[in-house]
Amino acid sequence: MAGDARVCRAEVVDSVRESAARGAWTEALVATYVWGRGKRGSRGGSGPHLLQAILASGDARQPQVDVRLENAVNALRASGPEAAYARLRTGRDRLPGLGPAFFTKFLYFADRATGATAGAPDGLRPLILDRRLALVMRREAALIGAELGVKRKLARWVWSDGGWTAHRYGVYLAWMHAASRQLAEAVPGWPVEGGGADLLELALFQRGGWGPEES
Repeated sequence: MAGDARVCRAEVVDSVRESAARGAWTEALVATYVWGRGKRGSRGGSGPHLLQAILASGDARQPQVDVRLENAVNALRASGPEAAYARLRTGRDRLPGLGPAFFTKFLYFADRATGATAGAPDGLRPLILDRRLALVMRREAALIGAELGVKRKLARWVWSDGGWTAHRYGVYLAWMHAASRQLAEAVPGWPVEGGGADLLELALFQRGGWGPEES
């Protein structure tokens, strides 16, 4: 009988780990893309035709997809999430058609599968950033801005619907990890290390934020 298939994060991590062990980064991207697409109206709505175009983006003048993705993971391991983000957003390893909402999913799962940033001194590991989470950040920025007398449109500009800079991604990670540490101090059972920021990202995505709705 036909029906919906469910894929959890742990299953994607296992799949990416197996692909990474073989250097098959294109397969890893496909796994994260399938998970990220979800149902219509869920985590993304791009179809297989876009994935096919992304995978066909390598040619004789540009590095192939596997090479570009491996370069991003190497940057993640050597210099952290912001550097890896920059490579995929505007660098030579950019994959046409693959925007931040999806390549942050790749970075997230690649890190969890390989432990690329597990020992990072700043503790910042990549997290997913998509339009829905950017809206959460926009609401938070608008609330803080209102207290400081800053116009709401500035929050809309800083946290637009897409195209976030590598610096903005770094700001997002710093905020999420700091918020998770505060929750660990205030909420019994909240993970102190490893998984707390992941849990916060999932909670904010599902709930759409924790403050008043944006008017």
